[in-house]
Amino acid sequence: MNNKKFLGIILILILAAAGAYAYLGGFAKPEVSRVTTSEIFVAGKAYQGPVKSEAFGKLFQEAGKLVAEGAITGDPGNIFYNDPEKHKDSINAFVGVIISDPKTSLPAGYEVRSVPAGKKAVQGTIDAHSIISPSKVYDAIFKFAKDQHITLQDYFVERYPNSHRAEILVLEK
Repeated sequence: MNNKKFLGIILILILAAAGAYAYLGGFAKPEVSRVTTSEIFVAGKAYQGPVKSEAFGKLFQEAGKLVAEGAITGDPGNIFYNDPEKHKDSINAFVGVIISDPKTSLPAGYEVRSVPAGKKAVQGTIDAHSIISPSKVYDAIFKFAKDQHITLQDYFVERYPNSHRAEILVLEK
């Protein structure tokens, strides 16, 4: 193969990768602001253990399936009670669905937990695929907090209204 063909193939691959990244929202910028929380209800299941465990992943899949099938009305969402980077890749989480009515009928094994109203927090949102949105939003939230001299708790709430939108809330200390 000559150099021109090789370079042409490389250019096509780079353009395809850039197009896929753009489609996923990779060039989108998170919006970050300080907010006061409203009460948030999450129907789900608790999990403690390794972040990369199969059981942890299955909880996300289960919640997404319940929403897709209409068994629970709401958006996939989670509460994380610690930062796995600070705890040797171990997470303390509550994985499920953000619901509007805490008295809604729940599938077996699900319970409701709430995020209290009136708490100061930093919120980040982005219109990007859930594959890339969490890291982009968390990076923006932590940078915003550092720049504004805000101390954050290891208490994170994630909400995914659709596959191309993420809303993340981190409570302030």
